[in-house]
Amino acid sequence: MKGQSKNFLENRKLALIVLVLLCVFSIFVMGPTKLKNLRNEALQVFRSGTHDGYTLSVYTDVRGAGENANRLASAAEAALGENDEQILTLKALSEEILSSDDPETMLTAFSALARTADSVYIRLSDANASENAMEQARQASANILSASNTIEKDEYFALAQNFNERRSGFPASLLAWLSGADALYTGGK
Repeated sequence: MKGQSKNFLENRKLALIVLVLLCVFSIFVMGPTKLKNLRNEALQVFRSGTHDGYTLSVYTDVRGAGENANRLASAAEAALGENDEQILTLKALSEEILSSDDPETMLTAFSALARTADSVYIRLSDANASENAMEQARQASANILSASNTIEKDEYFALAQNFNERRSGFPASLLAWLSGADALYTGGK
């Protein structure tokens, strides 16, 4: 039986082919799956992060800030005028936040909204606003500031940064591009 082919366990060519196929499978199937899982985990935390039964997600905080910006704008309109440029900007940023589900769009608009809300509140404090308007503005401004502080410390940014770092190396960057696993927005953190 010298001329017969080796059995399966002794065939080096077959073993090499199986090894190559396993490596290709690992790189091109398992790699993108791991990347997508990391990305999905970060997005899950962005949208519905919870701690001790309370929702502490960036998504919820940003949307809440958008709603409070509308309250602040409404409170400030009587004293500053409904066509005030900063009030119009505040309303536009709020609308952008409330109509989006995209982390980059929401966080970019939120950053501008927080600065604009602070400016409107300061200007309103110097204006001749009613006591009721000032109380509404104070509450809305405090809620926006609170959201900003909470968002700054959120776990989403660490998870997004981890995903972006993992996807930036080779071959992960190629696999991310092929699988559509785009980088996540971190706001420069």
